[in-house]
Amino acid sequence: MPERPRVRFARPHYAPGLRWSAYQPLLPDWEIVVGDPTAPGALDGVDVLVATAVDAELIDSAAFGLIQQLGTGTDRIDVEAATDAGVWVSSLPSGPTGNADGVADTAVLLTLAALRRLDESRQALADGRWGEPAGRTLTGRTVVVVGLGDVGTRVVVRLRGFGARLLGVRARPERGGPSGLDGIAGPAALATLAAEADAVILCARFAPGAPPLLDADVLRAARSGLVVVNVARGGLIDEAGLLAALDDGRVGAAGLDVFATEPPAAGDPLVHHPRVLALPHVAGVTEDMFRRAGPHLAAELERWRSGRPPLHAVNRPPSPRGLCLRSVDESRHVA
Repeated sequence: MPERPRVRFARPHYAPGLRWSAYQPLLPDWEIVVGDPTAPGALDGVDVLVATAVDAELIDSAAFGLIQQLGTGTDRIDVEAATDAGVWVSSLPSGPTGNADGVADTAVLLTLAALRRLDESRQALADGRWGEPAGRTLTGRTVVVVGLGDVGTRVVVRLRGFGARLLGVRARPERGGPSGLDGIAGPAALATLAAEADAVILCARFAPGAPPLLDADVLRAARSGLVVVNVARGGLIDEAGLLAALDDGRVGAAGLDVFATEPPAAGDPLVHHPRVLALPHVAGVTEDMFRRAGPHLAAELERWRSGRPPLHAVNRPPSPRGLCLRSVDESRHVA
């Protein structure tokens, strides 16, 4: 029988209870293998690697021709090394897959939890203290949404009904934004906006090596008690500056789903700060995303298999790798 192309998913599962084998009906001509791609022999005969982090050493050690990210970010993939090696790198669109909806929901969740001092309230209940602490509502507050792509636009839509004053920040403010915004500015205005904001929600893209948007200058200018929420990338924030601002009260609370280094080191003071609600990068991890991303993933793999560029490729290798050659009697490990 003819060989089937082979795709390896680096994670053991999308999430507990959501196995990659659920994608087999969408990939009837593919062999699905699962597990750590750095294990000895794990990439033998693999044509496509689905992973969020891939370095140059791994790229050079194997013959796969496509690195597919199930989400949107490719900042932890060495795209330059992949291009030089003839490997395509592709992501999936945030809107159609449902990723943006999950991330936007989480941004609102973290903002409300910070304003209402959720962790402190739960501790008060455990301590038998009733009617405290006093939180803040969104009504009449100024919220700055940084980044007005799929996620930022959905955050604005979700916040419209709360009666907040909504300001947007994007690299090209002349492009405008979703209805409901009370103003749009460029990144250079962040320090000025932080001085009048009650909350700043980061939804922007991040280029590896770029300076943080919420840097020391912006944090020094922050209005006392500012709530900082980050559901994009950890590199958007000067984490040492944020820690200092939390300690001196310029930042009243932070909701963080992402960190500059993931996972953070054990005992990371930002993760364990009493006014930080930290999550393990789960904003986009939903059952809906898993279900809706499958057809888009399958379409990218089939495009590559047929010799066409992936629809959502972030690079264009001048000499792309093709399908791997391997023996037809190799054992199959579908998981």
